[in-house]
Amino acid sequence: MKGRLIDHLKDCETEEEVKSEFAKYFNFKIKTKQRYDHYSKQILYEFKYDQSLVSRPIRAKIIAQTLYYIRELKFGGGTKPIPPSICIVNKKEALIFETKKYKDFYNDTRRNKYDWDRAPSVPCPNLVKDVMEYPFTINLHVYNFELEEEEKNFIKKYSEAREAQSRLLDYDRKIITEDNFLEIYDYWKNLFGKYVENSRKATEYFIADVEKDKSSIFKGNEVVFDLGEGNAKIKPIPIDDYNYFWSVYDKVDDLKVIYGIRQKIDRISEDYERRFTGEFYTPIAFARKGSEYIERTIGAEWWKKNDWRFWDMAAGTGNLEFTLPTSTLEKCYISTLLEDDAKYCKRIFPSATVFQYDYLNDDIPTLDPAQDSIEPINVKMPKKLYEDLLNPNLKWIIFINPPFATSNTVGMETGKTSKDTVSMTKIRELMEKEKMGETSRELFAQFIYRIHKEFGGK
Repeated sequence: MKGRLIDHLKDCETEEEVKSEFAKYFNFKIKTKQRYDHYSKQILYEFKYDQSLVSRPIRAKIIAQTLYYIRELKFGGGTKPIPPSICIVNKKEALIFETKKYKDFYNDTRRNKYDWDRAPSVPCPNLVKDVMEYPFTINLHVYNFELEEEEKNFIKKYSEAREAQSRLLDYDRKIITEDNFLEIYDYWKNLFGKYVENSRKATEYFIADVEKDKSSIFKGNEVVFDLGEGNAKIKPIPIDDYNYFWSVYDKVDDLKVIYGIRQKIDRISEDYERRFTGEFYTPIAFARKGSEYIERTIGAEWWKKNDWRFWDMAAGTGNLEFTLPTSTLEKCYISTLLEDDAKYCKRIFPSATVFQYDYLNDDIPTLDPAQDSIEPINVKMPKKLYEDLLNPNLKWIIFINPPFATSNTVGMETGKTSKDTVSMTKIRELMEKEKMGETSRELFAQFIYRIHKEFGGK
């Protein structure tokens, strides 16, 4: 016999023990790959040791913590559905409630109310305050396991939530945006790509499928896709998988979002995987966050203001630029050390100014006050960029992930001959003239030095 739940929890001395004993009691295996304590399609779990759930400030802070996880599930690129219930447990108490009760909080789409970049364990104080004052939080019942009847009531409600049928999964669907569609596309293609690809790419069917009213089930096990201009295609699709997919995600009814996805999806090419194999490869999630910070700092659609320009001097295969809206690219300069990478970036960013350029060696006389002229007759950089750099009315965004390596060993460390030429650079020579010591050996410091010289007065 299992006996009382409280008997399994009361002697726990850490949060991990509470989690372990609760899982044993209800016979499930804890999955710790995610940063939340435990996830199932029905319930998101948060475990504590002895933080009193009766205390409204503590209760509000823990609930706020779970809302960070729910928000990530809804707006992130992962494929996990949003669980209908949240369960918070300590060694003596528990809460269990419907996730959608807090929908107005985690649906802060403009990000102008709460700071969602904080660690969930230290949630935004404004969010905690609002959650604490929310009537549902105030009236939320705390189950006290020391009272047998209360424990029975919790087990009953928990069991009902845990056994919820899959039909409940669509009560709050995940959102598809131009920022998170890439992982969702990969998931969609894995399920349905082989059923739709023929003379048309899977991306065309995906775009039709995600846009509201552009696809529908036809004759039980077929889906009709409206590919535009009166061109419709009917494809046999595994309907159970298809219905499940669209129980997790919402169709897109914002034409602006569809336009953004359509522009970005064109960047998925035959050598798509190449973006993830560069020597200094930048994860897409980092690029997405960087783009978000730019908009929050200088405003949405900054590129529509003609006084802004953008330059990534160490673009590699363009991962940082991959998340940018296509309409920004005409204001963007993208340069990279290897000609092969430059050719690749030209294909996926055709409206940007893309060029091969060694930022640590090319056009250095423009920076050296010892030179007779700081404006050489010939420069390697594109004329358009050179003229923009001389324009005092322009403001610049430097979006860069420079290589972090020590210059005189980089060739040996990487084992790549393509990087051997950076073991000593002209920028390092300038830095040594200014007696900058060991700092001059670091490649990232060399990038920062030239950026300061080139843009210090801008």
